[in-house]
Amino acid sequence: MKLTSRLVIVLTIFISIATFSAGLFSVITNHDQQVSNYKKSLNVIHAEMKSSLEDPVSLALLIANQSTIPMSLGFITDDNDITYLVDNAGTNITKLNKDLIDRGDKQTLSIGSDLVRFFKTGKGEAVAFVISTKEIDKQIGQIWGKILLFNLILILICVAAVLLIFRRDSKINSAARAMQEFIGDASHELKTPLTVIRGYSEMLGAHPEKVERYAERINIESLRMTEIIDRLLKIAALDEKNKVEAIEIDIAKYVKSQIEDILIIQPKREITFLSEPLTIKAPLDLVEILITNLLTNARVHSPEDTPIQITITDKKLIIEDGGPGLSEIPDKPFKRFDESRSRETGGSGLGMSLIQKSAKKLGVKVTFSKSELGGLKAEITFN
Repeated sequence: MKLTSRLVIVLTIFISIATFSAGLFSVITNHDQQVSNYKKSLNVIHAEMKSSLEDPVSLALLIANQSTIPMSLGFITDDNDITYLVDNAGTNITKLNKDLIDRGDKQTLSIGSDLVRFFKTGKGEAVAFVISTKEIDKQIGQIWGKILLFNLILILICVAAVLLIFRRDSKINSAARAMQEFIGDASHELKTPLTVIRGYSEMLGAHPEKVERYAERINIESLRMTEIIDRLLKIAALDEKNKVEAIEIDIAKYVKSQIEDILIIQPKREITFLSEPLTIKAPLDLVEILITNLLTNARVHSPEDTPIQITITDKKLIIEDGGPGLSEIPDKPFKRFDESRSRETGGSGLGMSLIQKSAKKLGVKVTFSKSELGGLKAEITFN
C-alpha cells in the first residue's frame, strides 16, 4: 500500500475517532445538563409549595399550567390512586405506593423516562409534578444520528480517496510497464537489422568491389528498422487508445500479398493456400500486425524446404508449418519470451507478444496446437 493511501486511512481513522469521542462527550453532557435543569425546577417547585399558605392543589394547578416546561400534575388519594389534572408531559406513571411517595417528597425521582417530585398535602393525599425526558432523549437521538452519519460520510470519503489513489497509481504503473515493454520490444526487434548493418559495414573495407551490394543490403536493413519502429510506435499508440477506426478487410487478399513476400525471401518454400471468402471489419494496423507476425513465425521457425499451409474458412485463418514444432504446447503461448521455440531457432518470441496485443485489441481468439505437417498450427477465430 502506498504511503499516501496509508496517510489518508490513518488521518480518517483519527478524525473519525476524535469526532465520535467529541460527539459522545457532547451528547452525554448535554443530556445530563438538561436533566439536571429539570430536577432543579422540580426542587424549586417543591420548595415553593412547602413555603406557601395557599391551598396545595390550587397552587399546584397554577404552577403546572404556567410552567414553560411541559409538565403533568397528578392528584394522589390516600389509597395511592393517581388522577392527572394536567397532562402535558404524556406520562405513563399509574402505579404508586407509600414508600415511593415518601422518597419522592424528599428528592426528585427518575421513573422510566419521567422525572417525578411528590408533595404531600396531608391526610394521606399528595400531588405529583411530572416532567418527561422523552423529548430530550429524542433530540439526543437525532444529534447522535447526525454524528454517526457524519462519521459514515467521512469513512466513505476515505474509501473513495483511497480508491482514487489506487486508480492513479495503477495508471502510473501501467504506463511504466507499457514503456518498459516498448523499450524491450524495440531493443529486440532492432537488434537483428543493426547486427546485419554492422556486419556489412565492416566488410565494406575488406571487399571494395562489393560496395554496391553491401550498400543495398544496408539500405534494406535500414528500411526494415524504420518499419519496425513504425510498427512498435503504432502498438504503443494503440495501447493508449480505446477506439480505433475499423475498415472492411479482405483477409484472403491480404494473405495472398503476404505469401508473395514470403516467396521472394524464400523462393524454394512450398506454400499451400486454401481459401473461402472472409471479410472482416477491423483496424487495418492491428490485422497486419497479427497476420504478419503469425506468418513470420511460421517462416522463421521452420526450414525453407518444409511446407507451409494456409487455410481460410468463413470464420477462421489457419497457418501451419512443417518445422520441428514443439514437444508440447506451452500453457501460456503468449509468454513474452517463449523459451521453448525461441531456444530452438535463436529467436526471443517477441512476435508472440505482438500477436497477443493485436489479438486482444481485435477481440479475436488465437490458439496454438500441433500441426499434421509436424510443426505448429496457429488458428485465428474471428467474431
